Amino acid sequence: LGKYYLVDVDYPTPIGYIAPYKCKCYHLPKFRHSIGFANYNEVFNYYHSSLRCTMERTFGIWKNRFTILRHMSKFKFVTQV
Repeated sequence: LGKYYLVDVDYPTPIGYIAPYKCKCYHLPKFRHSIGFANYNEVFNYYHSSLRCTMERTFGIWKNRFTILRHMSKFKFVTQV
């Protein structure tokens, strides 16, 4: 409940997985070269892309700082908590 995964456009999207809209502008550099958004789907894709980039950078920093994260065993969510 209340947990979602941000996934790439080609990833299947069962309940709890949020993918960007297909055939719409998605990558941040493309938005920087355009004037505004064409529609609400592009707005969603902009924020989706921005959040994914932030999360990927954060995990990269954590993996460099805490090397144990590079080789984590897979545990159920309940065990992790």
